[in-house]
Amino acid sequence: MDRNGKSDPYVKLSILPERKQKFETKIIRNTLNPVYNETFLFAIPFNELQSKSLLMVVFDYDRLSKDDKMGQIVVPLDSIDFGQTTDLDRALCRPERDDDKDCRLGDICFSTRYRPATGTITLTIMEARNLKKMDVGGSSGRQLKILD
Repeated sequence: MDRNGKSDPYVKLSILPERKQKFETKIIRNTLNPVYNETFLFAIPFNELQSKSLLMVVFDYDRLSKDDKMGQIVVPLDSIDFGQTTDLDRALCRPERDDDKDCRLGDICFSTRYRPATGTITLTIMEARNLKKMDVGGSSGRQLKILD
């Protein structure tokens, strides 16, 4: 995204469809392989998990202009086994505004855990890897990895 061939990536997280709870990671400067190791807590009653999805959008921070969307992923919460803590890898897709649906934009590693007693999901964003360089006016691919 930047002239030096690197990016200043960070991740914004929210729960769909409401998008009320929003979090974001810190910005990691001058890298295509950021390491975050940040944890976020979403309060969601157990009986609502099946109807919710997690939205993660990777941005490139720009100090003097609007931040650029680099890639995104939507993870339906009904696709996650909350009986155990799980690390997952998933492919990031191009942001919604892009017409090309190629989903090879880099890797993002995260971990999820649900606590029934408190009705909370713990989401840990660990790192992103192999983020593609993006030219000033264009876009490129990303991938999110979730490890078992």
